[in-house]
Order: sequence, then structure tokens, then C-alpha cells
Amino acid sequence: MGEKSKTIGEYGEKIANRKFLEIYGWNGVENIPFKCKNKKKHKAGKHGIDFFTFQTNHLIADTNEMLYISVKNTSSSQGLKTKFINYVSDICKAQECFVLDTQYQQITKSNKSLHQQHQIIIFWLAHDKDENFSIVDSVGEKYKDLKLNFDKIQVVDNKLANFHFLVNTFIKTYFNNINQVEYYYPNTGLNDSINGRSALAGSTLPSHFLNSRVLPYKITIKDDKKVLLLALNEAFEEDSCRRLIGLAQEITRGWCNKIVLCFPNYREQHHKSIKDSVLMDFTEKNFNRMIEIASFNLSYRDFELQQSQILSDVVNSLEDSEQSKQDFNIEKMLPYGDALRQLLTHSHIDKNDLQKILSRRGVFVNKSLNKQDLIPFLTTGFISPNEFEYLRVKHSAKASSEIITSNNIITNEEVNLTETIIDSNISIPIKDIIEKIAPNIAIDSIKNFILTDDGRLILRINTKNRKLTKDWAYSNINNHTEIVINPAQEYHGNNNTRIDVVATSTENKKIGNEVILYLEQYLQKIGVLKHDFALEKALASEFENKSRAKFLFSFFEITDRESDIIEFKDVENIHFIISENNKDIIPEDLKDLKNKVEHSLFSGHSLQDINYIKNEKYHEPLIFTEIHAKFHFKINNLEGEFDIQYGFPDLKKKEANKSEFEFKVTDIVLSQEKILSKKENHILKSSIKNEFLKVKQILLDRIDKKHGRQLKLF
Repeated sequence: MGEKSKTIGEYGEKIANRKFLEIYGWNGVENIPFKCKNKKKHKAGKHGIDFFTFQTNHLIADTNEMLYISVKNTSSSQGLKTKFINYVSDICKAQECFVLDTQYQQITKSNKSLHQQHQIIIFWLAHDKDENFSIVDSVGEKYKDLKLNFDKIQVVDNKLANFHFLVNTFIKTYFNNINQVEYYYPNTGLNDSINGRSALAGSTLPSHFLNSRVLPYKITIKDDKKVLLLALNEAFEEDSCRRLIGLAQEITRGWCNKIVLCFPNYREQHHKSIKDSVLMDFTEKNFNRMIEIASFNLSYRDFELQQSQILSDVVNSLEDSEQSKQDFNIEKMLPYGDALRQLLTHSHIDKNDLQKILSRRGVFVNKSLNKQDLIPFLTTGFISPNEFEYLRVKHSAKASSEIITSNNIITNEEVNLTETIIDSNISIPIKDIIEKIAPNIAIDSIKNFILTDDGRLILRINTKNRKLTKDWAYSNINNHTEIVINPAQEYHGNNNTRIDVVATSTENKKIGNEVILYLEQYLQKIGVLKHDFALEKALASEFENKSRAKFLFSFFEITDRESDIIEFKDVENIHFIISENNKDIIPEDLKDLKNKVEHSLFSGHSLQDINYIKNEKYHEPLIFTEIHAKFHFKINNLEGEFDIQYGFPDLKKKEANKSEFEFKVTDIVLSQEKILSKKENHILKSSIKNEFLKVKQILLDRIDKKHGRQLKLF
């Protein structure tokens, strides 16, 4: 057994040293044994390093990378977390002692850089697993248990190694007559002084690129034609395609003849319509003619459809690829360098957010490092579309989440509002509505009513504030309003159609309400709705104070009958006002509170158990306005928690007649260590919002209104 393990280990070293180090352009010294320099601390007599090299860091000026590489090729995936701790401990101790050894001084004597970065890298290949097995996924948060002297540990597992191998094979297969293949070194804001930053590229892979999901190449072929190739280790989607093209446009000004974008799953027969739609967004000087999209997972299908004619296209492509500076558009951006630093330094992005992105890549950082220490680990390379979406969602959740309200239209069973709106081909004067109620808002785009696969009819208005800066890091620049008309549900022999307004600002919510008012008047005009019709809204003024409190607190007691998807977990904040109209019934223990504050909140955890909430005697003098709570969710194969704010926030302004029930999901945290794409995020968030709206209606139907409920409005 010991001999087998030794053979497997040697095989792993051959794979890493002879194949991947060749791909990366890393030349160095193999198998270095040396004595331990701190036997008391390390409890060891000797150490060994499988491979050591140092090289110029082309992403940070005046800096050399000192790379300490350990190779592990295991035959079993049992006890991975324990093995990880042991492997990291070994290489960290070896690195500490090696810098004190005479061999280190001899090997690095030509090093003239002012600064050194010591990088620890583990090639951890699972011999008995397939090419896409990820040890990184299995390690999870275990790296936080490490109490060793290191800044970061980079792990290359089967999945990552396979990505590098496939891209390398793709380049050799698809390009004939290659003169040179180099890694492209972007402007990071830290390397301006290197060679004047003129389309810098070289044969060595910077260690900052090793675990990146985006690999950039500068390829020179016959007739000195230049190609930029970006390989993305994420699935092809409309958003990832658009952002990768936007990145390519930004970094190829003046030197490139052709751009090739590679995805693991792109198939021309499945994705051509998406590709063509995205390319229409990039028409400046025929820039879209330079773009070729392919899969680096080669198969017979690629040749069957003649998916790529890269060589002939390069020869006939645009000679002058330099583009004028494009207008800011957050939907086409994939920031890097200083632009990315601008987002990462924002207060809405915290240290844990950066740690999560790095750990999902297989880069495990010392928990003692602060946020500012972590930022260069990301800004010296490229983030992927999914990583950007993760940051954008985190920023938006903390800065300005979607405000959601809902209305109900009850008609007789013969009326289908969705079909009626589609058939009527209604034209809503959105420009006039915005000019009337929000003249400082500019229309960015309008996506008219679209029928989704699940039967919802959605109108979307994208806006931007004319007075705001173009600083893309701030999410309140580009806002939106969505009108969502849901499929009708049977309700006491009638049809109940729920119409949701989803908006990212108060002004956008007003736009949505005006659109619904226009829609209501139009339906009355064509005879679908009676002229005395009224939307059924959840207004604070429709409930007695006790009933409204009962409704808000009923979310704490959701059972499987109401939902098998979401489950209440905890209350963090409860906002309230002390009633002016119930002075005679204020309990003694509230009178002192009233003298101290006019508007206040209960803050902490498990607030649902405090006496002010459990005891109904407080529900008349206390006007509860808004609740911040945490819920657990389980949707398909995803599980986690979400934070939500819900209630009647305008009650804090004492505007009961205008205060409508609304909510916003401020954060979603997955139990799994997974970063979702824009499409996956949208599906998850939509599912949570729809489920909460469904539960809200169930709970609302159990609460008595002041004047009862109209059942037939047609």
C-alpha cells in the first residue's frame, strides 16, 4: 500500500512538473531537500519542496513572485479536510525554513527586485476522481482553522487543472501557424511603470491568474496578426457573453485583429440566437465583426457545424481595431484594475465577500488579513461575470434593494387579464408618466409586456437619474420598475389577478403605480372593468391597529400549510410608534418609553419572544410599522437564508392612508459555497419573492378589514 501511494505521488509530480509548469512557463528547481531551521517549533528534522521558482510579477511593478509548490496526487478522497490541514502545514513550515537555507540564497542570487511576494501553491490532484472533481468544494471553510504564517494558499485541483489543459489544447488545435502564445497582462493600476504598459504580454503565467476563472491570452499568428483570447471557466449565458465582450473591447484598443471568447459549454446550434442578440449591442465601427465565440471543450460537433473559421477571419478582419471611448453602461462592464478597486473599496462590500470569491477559486487567505490586504488579490487579475454578479448583488442588497408591493384585481371567471392585455396591444405613455411625476428621471430602455414561460406578463422600465454621477460602483444610478401581472387564481367563484410593482427606488415605485392606474383606466374604457372598480390594496388604513399587528406578526408562525419553501428564523428589528390616539390605554411600562422617544425600534435577536410582541395588550398603543426578519429557504437544490424588511414604512410618517404593505429582500446567503450567475440569481430571488407574496396573501385573507372585503368588482 505504501509503495502504491509512493508511485501515485511520483506520478502526480510528473504531471505537475512536466505538463502544467510547462504550460505556465515556470522554470525552476525540482525536489529540494533541506534541514529544518526551527526544530522546536516545527517538530521536524528536515523539509522538502517539490518545486521552487521565482519570476517577475508583471502585474505589480518592482516585485518578484517567489513560488513554493507542493504536489499531492491522492488515491482517496477520504478525510480531505484533515489532509488539507496537514498539506498546508507542511509547505508553510518548509517555506519558513527554506528562506533561511543556503540553497535559497544560491537559487535567488539574480533577484534584483525591491519587493518579494512569497506564494504557496498546492497541486492537489485526486487520482481516483474524474477530471471535473473539485477538492476545493470539499475543503469549504476549513482553511479558517489554519494557524500558520501565510498570506494565501492557492490550490489547483482536478477541475482547475482540466480547465488549463483544455484551453491549452484548444489553442493548439484551432490555431495553425502560431508564431507566439503569450499571457496578456492587463493594466492593474500597480504596473504602469513596466515597459510603459504597451499591450504587455509574456510567456509566464502570473500566480494571480492561476486560480482565476478568466484566462487572457495574446496570440500572434501568420502575417503578424494579433488575437486576444479570453477563456472563461463558467457556463455560457447571455450576461457572461455580454460582459466578456465588454471586457475584450476595453483591453484591445489599437493592437488586436481578432477576439476569441471560449466557454466550456458553448454550442452554436443551441446558443447562436443569444450570441447574435448580444453582438447587436456592440456595433461601434463594426467591432462585433471581430468577435468569435467557441467552446474549449472540443468535440465532433464543433467541426460538424464549422463553428469557427478563426484563421481566415483573422486575415480579413479589421486592421484598425482601436475604438473610441465608449459610454458608460453597467450592463456591459466587467471591471478590472482601478475600476474594480473602486467597487471593492466601497463600504457595502466587506471582507467576507472577498474571502468567499477567493475561496471558491481555491485561494485560501489568512483570516488575520484585513479587507485592504485582500483587494489586490482580485484587482491584479480579472474577475468573472458570476463573481461580478455576486459583488453587484451584495452591493445592491445593502445599498438599494427592490421594493415590492402587490395589488389584486377581482373579475368574473370569463375575464383573463393577461389575454386581454396581450390582445388589446395597449401602448402605455411611459415617457409622459415619468415627465409628470419624476422629471429628474431619464428613460434608459423600455421592455414592453413579455409573456414568460410560467404565464406571467412583465413590463420593465430601466431608468437613470440625470443628476447622478456615472460612477458605476453606486447602484442607485441605474434603477428599474417592473409591472408583473401574474396568472389568475380562483377566488370565491371569481378570478383574482395579482399585479406586483417591483421598484428599486421610491420614485420608481411611483412610476409603477401610475402605470397601473393608466392600465386600470384603459381596462375600464374598453369595458373589461366597471367604472366604480377599485384595486384591492393592503393599506394600513384598512385595518384596526390590533389587526395590523396581528398580520405583521403572523409571518413568525408560517407552517407547512402556508409554505414548504420558506420558514421563519428570527427577528432582528421591529420599528414602532407610540399611538397618540390611545393615551388612556397606554400601559404604565410604556409611558416612560413615550416620554423618551417618538419613533423607535426594538433591536436584537428573538424579538418575537419579548413581551411587547407576545402580549396583545401592547398591540393597541404601539403602532408597529416595519419588521426586519430572517427566513430559511429551500428551493430545488439550493438552500440558505434571506433577510427581509416588510411592513407599512410610511406609517412612520403618520401617513396611514398612503402607507401600503411592501417588502424588500435585502440579502440572500446560500448554505452551499456557491457563486450563482446572473440568471441563477434572478431565478432564486424571483422564487423567494413570489413565495413571500403568496404567503402574504394567505395571511392577509385571515385578517379582518375595517370595512370587509369586496368579492366581485366586475
